[in-house]
Amino acid sequence: TAFHVLNVFSIDNLEIESDTICQHQTAIVGFQAEGLDIPEGGYSWDFDGAEIISGSGFGPYELFWDTIGEKEVAINIDGFICNTDQLLKIVTVEPSAFPQINISGPGLVCENIDVFMNAIIENGGENPQIEWFINGELIGDSFDSTLLANQDIVTAKLTSDAECAIITEAISNEFVVNILNYIYEGNTNVNPNPVCIGDSVVVSLNPGNYVILDWEISANEEDWTSLGTSSVVLIDSPEEDTYYRARIVDPQGLCPQTTPAGLARVVPYEPIDAGEDISIREGDTRILEATKGQRFVWRNDLSIQSDVRNARIQVSPRRTTTYIVDGLTLNGCPDVDSVTVIVRPPIAPPNVFSPNGDGVNDFWQVNAIREYPDAQVKIFNRWGKELFYSIGYENPWDGTFNGEILAPGVFYYVIDLKDGYEPVTGTVTILH
Repeated sequence: TAFHVLNVFSIDNLEIESDTICQHQTAIVGFQAEGLDIPEGGYSWDFDGAEIISGSGFGPYELFWDTIGEKEVAINIDGFICNTDQLLKIVTVEPSAFPQINISGPGLVCENIDVFMNAIIENGGENPQIEWFINGELIGDSFDSTLLANQDIVTAKLTSDAECAIITEAISNEFVVNILNYIYEGNTNVNPNPVCIGDSVVVSLNPGNYVILDWEISANEEDWTSLGTSSVVLIDSPEEDTYYRARIVDPQGLCPQTTPAGLARVVPYEPIDAGEDISIREGDTRILEATKGQRFVWRNDLSIQSDVRNARIQVSPRRTTTYIVDGLTLNGCPDVDSVTVIVRPPIAPPNVFSPNGDGVNDFWQVNAIREYPDAQVKIFNRWGKELFYSIGYENPWDGTFNGEILAPGVFYYVIDLKDGYEPVTGTVTILH
């Protein structure tokens, strides 16, 4: 009787620690031969060109491939009764990743101007992390250019989560910051200041080597409006408190900036007052007085009977005259005002008329009363009974009362011309 030993095994006996590795890693493989009667020399390995770092027999072996791609790991066993003469598994070698970070920025930057750094990352993975350093000191995960000084050295550190990364951290190149100290140290001059409404201000500065690009104005130092001019001297007439500044640039054209703002303070307009227009009767005098100002001078007129350099003057015009006064407001601004003195002729009511219908002297005509359109005329009999009343004297009295001709006699009149004088009073006699 013959006896034969039957070895039963499968592909599972061929053990590989990981079927995917990175190029810089090694693979661990072996064959589980326990319980199998495989004589020494009854098998052979094929590692597809791998370098054997360690291992013998059935393993485990530590293998290294210096190229990427799919690698075959096979063991050939003598007398293996199956459709193939070997057990084979595939190990995939992925390329190794080398995380890198390169930073760059502007070659020259201006003081007080934000500096933006660019970072180019390779093999950073799905969630790369960047930390920024200035002169080797960590400043955080976002770059803050306000911390920079001239000749500072900027670097960055990349932390990668890429698969097959040989290292997880990479340090960037060094970037040296060159900051230009082109800061205008002059002022924006505004004259005169304060300024009166309607007057002009001269805005100027000493640009030195700087070039003026434009002038700007603002009412609040926040919202600026271009004036579209680049002259060294600006002339403007502000209506309210106004700030002025210039946009300038250094001779190299690298660092545009604005000059410090100059304020033109506008004095509120509070006009001088020559007084209200008045009316006088011919031959009278009046006192005119300018107020709400200072340093008054009345423009000369022959009817002025006092010093024109006083606020109060006495006038005696023969005809209606407008008097003009120059002065300064209480805030010191030049101003002018005027007052008109209306000269009206005196009235001389007749003391007799004859309303008898003969067409001669039938009405009580009062000369010049038409100059007083608001005049109030009243006529009374000797007992004080009002016989006639009118405002204005467009229709003269015809000597009647209630449509009846009055008997001859003496009557009394009161004429208030509404010109600030006492009423004119007297008697008038009716004759037939």
